[in-house]
Amino acid sequence: MYTSQTFAKVRFSALYFFMLLCFLLGAPLQITGILTPTETNYLAISLLVVCFTFRKKVYLGRSAMAMIVLFLYVTFVSVFYKSPASYLLVYYYYLLCPVLVFKAGKILSQKITLSPKAIITYCNYFLLVQMLFAILQVIAGEQIASFSKVPMFAIDAVSGTFFIKSDASLSMFALLVVLTAFSLGVSAKLKFSSAFISLAIIFLTNSKAIQGLAVVMIPTVLFYSGFLQGRFAIGKRILVLIVLMIALALLMPMIVDMFNELLGVFQDAYYSRYKSDTAGRLAPVGEAIYSDFYWIGKGLLTYYNPLSKSWDYYSGFSLAYTFYLDCGFIGLSLITYFFMAFTIENIKDNFYRVAYFCCIVCFAAFTLIITDLSFLFALSFFYFIHKKESNS
Repeated sequence: MYTSQTFAKVRFSALYFFMLLCFLLGAPLQITGILTPTETNYLAISLLVVCFTFRKKVYLGRSAMAMIVLFLYVTFVSVFYKSPASYLLVYYYYLLCPVLVFKAGKILSQKITLSPKAIITYCNYFLLVQMLFAILQVIAGEQIASFSKVPMFAIDAVSGTFFIKSDASLSMFALLVVLTAFSLGVSAKLKFSSAFISLAIIFLTNSKAIQGLAVVMIPTVLFYSGFLQGRFAIGKRILVLIVLMIALALLMPMIVDMFNELLGVFQDAYYSRYKSDTAGRLAPVGEAIYSDFYWIGKGLLTYYNPLSKSWDYYSGFSLAYTFYLDCGFIGLSLITYFFMAFTIENIKDNFYRVAYFCCIVCFAAFTLIITDLSFLFALSFFYFIHKKESNS
């Protein structure tokens, strides 16, 4: 006869296998051709389904309302455009990924009894392992790419033990560790160790966007945690705000000129999007500006169809592009609100709310983050650790 303890063992075993698959075993399984990236995702999500089969309650708090509305809205878009049922199932899969993974992060945060210091210490050790793998992958990138059963370039080989071609996910994980180290208030030694190792990993990978974000984010966090804390914190923050407003006023003519030039880039990318196999990276932004405004999008899987592996035009993977072109401004607003509400629910400090959310927005601009399981799990785990510490 099965007992509650037996169910608990099954549940946590499935969760631990999920973590192993996302952070350690996924890459070798994909490189050797045992599993494709999509099959790996399916297996990981299946493990979470097993994990939650034996739980009576599955909820996400206030952000759950946004997700419920999003499920209903996606169904409406499918009916409105008479999309095939398979298209709707793909979108259900998209939306189930963060629901299940966020819950997994919550379960792990409740299960462990480690202090913030111990958590960041273990994260730093894990980052050291990732850095060593990244160095080896930089050196042997050509050999790894030629051996891999999944087509890839040498430059895409640098992803540590994360899924192959997941250099951006590895970089974002490293940046999240830095944010968490500073926001949890661990020792200066751990903070700067996290920052140093993470910067090394970020600049070993090929993720230019994360490199740019890290160059801005890490000094900003250092400035906030140092100068803007302690005595006269409110006065110092007001002073910084005044300086920023003066700088903005002085630089406004230059900003206007740069913005006008950027509009030209968007326009060129939009009107030339069908002229070659690869469109400009900013072509969907140009479509949002110079084409009709899409309230409900152009139909599910219009931008990229993973079933047929076909693109409307190829501007790279992006949560923002996918949801705007497929589901319109309403769909994009709902998925944005979901991540925003989830951030506000769990992070209490307004500065770090903005910092974490900026990471999400930046990552969503060039990655389909809603199916990036390692990023979603790390984000949710760190969020719930924050909430746990603030409630203790």
